[in-house]
Amino acid sequence: MVNDMQQILDDNVNNANSGGTVSISLGAAESEMSQQDMRAIDQSIRQLTQVEHMNVFVASGDCGAFTSQNYGDLSVSFPASDPSSVAVGGTVLQIDQGQNRASETAWSDGSNQGSCKNRWGTGGGLSRVFSEPSWQNQAGVKNNLSNGKRQIPDVSAVAYGLAVYYQGQWGAVGAPARHHPSGQLEWP
Repeated sequence: MVNDMQQILDDNVNNANSGGTVSISLGAAESEMSQQDMRAIDQSIRQLTQVEHMNVFVASGDCGAFTSQNYGDLSVSFPASDPSSVAVGGTVLQIDQGQNRASETAWSDGSNQGSCKNRWGTGGGLSRVFSEPSWQNQAGVKNNLSNGKRQIPDVSAVAYGLAVYYQGQWGAVGAPARHHPSGQLEWP
């Protein structure tokens, strides 16, 4: 992950006007990261946000409040927990017959508590490493579970059944794609 962050920085230096947003969809439980790696990634994110003036959005994970993949062991995903990033949770959007939003809920599938395999649900919870940013000490964010540490996610977005075009085919991300007898990918 440290090398990936360095590559993003290097790419931005070589293409300074190419964009203003970085989207990261990987991470690990804070307890699984070395302090040295966390510091290096934190410095990279700070450089992107403060020096390069970019927005860094990081997925909050797929194992609910148990990023360590041990059900019951509260843990959040880093670098989503980094205070310089915007942690993004995932939702499932339901539409009605008229293609209007009928409902939107946090995605989850806690059906197998023995093995996460990135399906327990959108990540979230309280950091064990980073202090609560001042903007999280507000009504609507501060609650009876707040412990002075950073809470994630900051925002949420649709993360299930998204259309993607990859290698000449349309498919879905966030849900297993099925193959039609014709060999084409179809929506789950």
